[in-house]
Amino acid sequence: MTKFLNVHDILKSSLSNGPFERYCIWLQGCNKKCVGCFNPESHDPNKKNKIKISTIIDDIISVKDKIEGITISGGEPLLQLKGLIKMLSTLKEITNLGIILLTGFDINELISLNKYRTLVKLTDCIIYGPFLLEKKVNYGLVGSSNKKVFLSTERYNEDLIISSPISELIIDSTGTICISGVEPSIFSKGYIK
Repeated sequence: MTKFLNVHDILKSSLSNGPFERYCIWLQGCNKKCVGCFNPESHDPNKKNKIKISTIIDDIISVKDKIEGITISGGEPLLQLKGLIKMLSTLKEITNLGIILLTGFDINELISLNKYRTLVKLTDCIIYGPFLLEKKVNYGLVGSSNKKVFLSTERYNEDLIISSPISELIIDSTGTICISGVEPSIFSKGYIK
C-alpha cells in the first residue's frame, strides 16, 4: 500500500484555488508537457519530496475548521492515483471538506482509469483536460477554455468554479511572499501595481 505522495508544494490557506478558503496540494510529476503551463517546476517526476499521506492528513485536520475544502493539482495528480485515492478516502471518512481535483487528463484518459468511479465518489469537482495556451482564459480555475468542469456533487456549481480569483499574493507573518493561483505570473507582468 502506498504510504507517501511526492509533493511539489502545499499551501494551507488559499482564496484563489477554488471557492472559499482552501488547503492546496500540488503533486510532483507530470507527463503532459502543456506549452505555457503555469507550474513547470512541478513536472520533473525525479524531483523527490515524499511526504507521508498520514502527515498530510494530520496537517489538513489541524486547519479543517479554517477551510472549506481542499484543491489538488500538480504536476499531474493522477500519476499518483493510488496514494491520492488513499488520502481522499481517509479525508472523506473523517471530514466534511469539499474536494476539487485539477487534471490534464482528457475524458478518455479519465474514464479508462481503473479507479475512475472511486475518484468521482471521492471528489466534488474534477476540472479536466490539457492546458492549451491558444485557448487561455483569465478567469476561474480552468486556465483554458477547452477544460471541462465535472461536478460530481451539488456542493459547488460552475459559477463558483469560474468566478474563483485567478491569483493571489499572500504575505505571511514572517514576511514570506507566496503567489498562487492559475495565473500567478499576473504579479510579474505589471498587471497589478
